[in-house]
Amino acid sequence: MKIVTVKGFVLLLLVILGISCQETKGWSEDDKNGFLKGCIGANNAKVSEEKATELCSCVLDKMMENYPTMIESQKMGVEDIKALAETCK
Repeated sequence: MKIVTVKGFVLLLLVILGISCQETKGWSEDDKNGFLKGCIGANNAKVSEEKATELCSCVLDKMMENYPTMIESQKMGVEDIKALAETCK
C-alpha cells in the first residue's frame, strides 16, 4: 500500500488552511473536524481509513502544538508542512 504522498498532503493542507478565515481563540471543534474530514477524504483509499485517520490526527496534533489557532497555522510554508507530515509516518 502506498502512503499519501507528501506533495499531495502539502497541497491538501494548503487548501484546508485557506478555508478558515475567522479569528478565534484556540482551535474550534469545527476547525479540527474540518481539517480531519478534508485530510482523511484526500486519502482517496490509498491507505486504510484507520491509517489515514492516524496520520491526519498526528498532523493536527502537531499543528495545534505549534500554532495557537487555525489562522496562525496559515503561516506554515510548504517546507514546514512537508517536515511536519514526515514526522507522522
